Parts: sequence; structure tokens; C-alpha cells
Amino acid sequence: MTERVNSLDIAKGIAIVLVVVGHVAAREEVPGADWYNILRSVIYSFHMPLFMVLSGISLGLSWKVLAHDAAVLRYVGKRLKKLVIPYAALGLIIIVGKLVASRYIHVDNVPPDVLTGLLDLFLRPMASAASFLWFIYVLSAYFLVFPWLLQRAPKATPWCMLVLGVVLYQWTWPGTFNIANIVMYLPFFSAGILMGQHWRQATRVIHPWTVLWALPFFAAVAWEVVTREPLPKWLVGTLSVPFVLALSEQLQGRLKSVFLAAGLYTFSIYLFNTLCIGVAKAVTLHIVPWRDGYFAFHFVVLLIAGAWGPMLIKQATQKVSPRVAAYL
Repeated sequence: MTERVNSLDIAKGIAIVLVVVGHVAAREEVPGADWYNILRSVIYSFHMPLFMVLSGISLGLSWKVLAHDAAVLRYVGKRLKKLVIPYAALGLIIIVGKLVASRYIHVDNVPPDVLTGLLDLFLRPMASAASFLWFIYVLSAYFLVFPWLLQRAPKATPWCMLVLGVVLYQWTWPGTFNIANIVMYLPFFSAGILMGQHWRQATRVIHPWTVLWALPFFAAVAWEVVTREPLPKWLVGTLSVPFVLALSEQLQGRLKSVFLAAGLYTFSIYLFNTLCIGVAKAVTLHIVPWRDGYFAFHFVVLLIAGAWGPMLIKQATQKVSPRVAAYL
């Protein structure tokens, strides 16, 4: 069981490091750094479907039918508490921070006022000042619904929701209440639950065949790089899942330790990587230009800041207030 969980944590570590890489320069093309612009485009073509599958696997692995509905309600409340409180608190901090900072420097995506910012945070998350937190919003919606369905029909639920997700995927959905993303990632989260429920069988098929799973994934990546034409996110995302899971089983030594550590701090890194990158960028921009070969310096520093900064925040908070740290 320990190795199985470690393998999944390593896969989560790979996924969250990819998120950080993509956030180094999330909103802009870097002049003269085509290697990064292409890398970011490729990462964005699959990393969030991968993340949703891994989140679903965690639920599928851990879910056990509970004694009664009151226990399900407590479970749902506990999970939502761990998601909604950090979402609301960090969202509020970002809204206030942007409003204050905008008085002195240029800041992107500043809300008109705190109330409007909070309304956007909960009604139109992708248009909010903290749009990068959308994943938590979607995950909260899933944990609001899936435990009740799994309690009633643990075997049928992931199959039914997978089919429903594939059907709903065909249409365009509104961004209000993040419905578009909830629908888009429903098939991936459902497939993850299914894999988690049949984890031993899945790993017997996936883990021994790293090269086999790598071929179609890298073929898709090569197509995107050569043609500069993105493939459907569902396709590249699906191809990435068995490859990353197989790779997570094969990693050894220092690389394994690094990704395992990142996997154990996945939520903290997701919450704070953008803020840590922003702080580090404010410093590095005074040292070297944001272009051409100079960008390699920014990339290394900001990647380290985005990955390790949140870990340090979590560890420091743990020493000061373990109750607060439990939400990070």
C-alpha cells in the first residue's frame, strides 16, 4: 500500500511541477525564448486533465461506503472545508492585494472593488482576480456531488458520470459558477475514480510498459511542436495519464525524492506558486532582462521559487499555527 501511494504522490509531483513551469510566464510570450513558449503550450495541452485524473484516483482509492448519510454529510463537509476556506481566504487576499498594489504599480486583472472581486471569485471564477484558483472551485463541486453518488452506487457512479461527461463535453457551457470547467473535466475525474477503484489491475497494465505509453504521448507532443497546431486537450491529456503513472513507478534516486516531495506538498504549491513566482520575478527583473537567452536565468530562479517557496510557507505555518497549516 505504501509503494502504491508513493507512486501516486510522485505522479502528482510531476503534474504540479509542470503547473509551476507553465506559470513562470503564464500570461505572456517571452521575447526570444521560443523554447519556453513552445514548452508552456505543450504543458497546457495536457497538465490539467492529468491533474483531474490523479485527483479522481485519490478519491477512488480512498472511498469506502459509509454507515449512513450523516457520515457522508460529515465527509463532504470536511472535504469542502479544506477546499473552500483556502479558496476564499487566498482569493480575498489577492483581491485586496491587487487593489492596494494597483495604486502604486501596474497590476493585471484588478477588480473595481472588494465586493465585485468577491462576487467574481464565486460567480465567475475564471474572470476573477484569482482565476488561477479555478481548479479548487471545480474540485469542490465534484466533492459536493460524488460522495453521495458513490454512497448509493459505488461501482456504477464512475461509469455513469464518465459517459455523462463525454456526452456533455460536446457542447459549449457558460463560465458562470465555473460550469464550463466542471463539465470539461468531468470525464477525467470520473475516469480517475474508476482507475482508483481498480488500482491493482490498472498498475499491472500501466507500470511495466513505460516506453509503450511514452510513444503515443510524445508523438502527440511532437506533432504540436512541429506543426504549432494544438491537438484536442482531451486527447493529449488522456495520452499523458498512463505515461506519467508508469514514469512515476520507474523514477529512482534524487529525481524520485524531488517529485515525491512535490507530490506531498501539491496543494500548497498549487495555492502559492503564482504568488512566489511573482515575488521572485519582481527581484529578477532588476537583475537581467526578460528576453532571449537571459530568460534561462529567470526560468531557473522562478521555477525554484514556485516549487520550493510554497513548501517553506507550509512548513513555517506548521510551526506557528498547525490549525492554519492544515488548510494549506
